[in-house]
Amino acid sequence: MNNMRKFARSMGTWAGNGFKRVQQHVYERRIAICRGCQFWEEKGNLGMGKCLKCGCGRGKHWLPHEQCPIGLWGKENV
Repeated sequence: MNNMRKFARSMGTWAGNGFKRVQQHVYERRIAICRGCQFWEEKGNLGMGKCLKCGCGRGKHWLPHEQCPIGLWGKENV
């Protein structure tokens, strides 16, 4: 599935779940894990960071229904 299709599906899921976000500490844990990963490019996405494996940026880290494509962090209940 291409990145735009994945993005649209994720946004639909987010809307269907009431636009909930993970708590700040969950976001910070997720981004710290990604920063230590070989696939994270800190300068990608205009300096906001990008995963070279799935193409995501920091926005994905806020979404409770999302997970790391290589299993470093998972979905959260909010």
